[in-house]
Amino acid sequence: MAVVFALAIVEIISPALQNWHDTQTYGYPRTTHARTIAGHGDPAHPYSDYIGVNLKCSLYVVELGESGPGKQVPHLYYIAHFVGPNCDLIAITSITFADENGDGKVDMLIVANNTLYILYNDGTTFRQSSK
Repeated sequence: MAVVFALAIVEIISPALQNWHDTQTYGYPRTTHARTIAGHGDPAHPYSDYIGVNLKCSLYVVELGESGPGKQVPHLYYIAHFVGPNCDLIAITSITFADENGDGKVDMLIVANNTLYILYNDGTTFRQSSK
C-alpha cells in the first residue's frame, strides 16, 4: 500500500502541484517578463522590455523599446520548439542579461525546460550566434 501511495505522489500529485505553481507564476499561455538596457534604444529611452511566451509549444521572446509605438520596431526572437504532451506548458523561467562573449554588450540568457539558450547582442538586435 505504501508503494502505491508513493507512486501516486510521484506520478500524479507532484506534477499537478508543479502545473498549478507554473500556472500561478507564468499564466497560460506561459509568459515571463524582464527589463534592461541592451543598447537598442536611444539615450532618452534606453530601456527595453522583454516578454517570454510559449505559443503552441514554441518559445519566443518579444523585445519592446520604451519609446512607444511607431518610434521603435519590436523584435521577435524564436528560442525553441518542443513536441509531446503538455509542451504548451513549458515556461521560459528566466530571462537575464550578461556579456557572455566579452564584446561589451549584454547578451540575452533564456532558461526554459532546464536548458540555457544564449542570444548574442550585435548592438541593434540579438542573434543565435555571435558570428
